Amino acid sequence: MIGANEEIEIGGITFAKLDEPDFVACLQIVGRAKSMGLLVDDVCALHMDLTALHHHTPLDFQKLANASDFCFVHDIGGIQAHMDRETGQLLNHFLPRCMRVAS
Repeated sequence: MIGANEEIEIGGITFAKLDEPDFVACLQIVGRAKSMGLLVDDVCALHMDLTALHHHTPLDFQKLANASDFCFVHDIGGIQAHMDRETGQLLNHFLPRCMRVAS
């Protein structure tokens, strides 16, 4: 898995740099998705999806980690279903509910 505060590019996809609270929340999200049976692939793939997406579409990891089951399933299922793994961006106009709002 990608460590906290490391930005890395693999195959043309840039994976976002996460601060420690976001990194911990991301790990909680992946664990919750696994325990709910939502993983399409494996925990590493979901972690990579989330950090790649965060580079293009900033996520509120704290909000997602604490989201209701309904919103959590919507975001995790939608991200896995609509992620373009060649660009790190979402397809088909899918927008996660737990996107980070610019202040």
